[in-house]
Amino acid sequence: MLQLPAPVNSEQDKEITVMRSVVMDPWIAENLDGSWFLDTIIAELDKVVLQVLAEMNNNSSV
Repeated sequence: MLQLPAPVNSEQDKEITVMRSVVMDPWIAENLDGSWFLDTIIAELDKVVLQVLAEMNNNSSV
């Protein structure tokens, strides 16, 4: 029905990349250098996504 691939058995194929951010003071919108905190989080998330995509491209079995 959903046309999902068969389950995997190798430990490497079971890995999940997770990025979590905890804001201790939700009223702080800027970093110490004056840049926006949200821009920093988005840039880091972008790096993680690009890294995962590169890993997927290098592993043709994914």
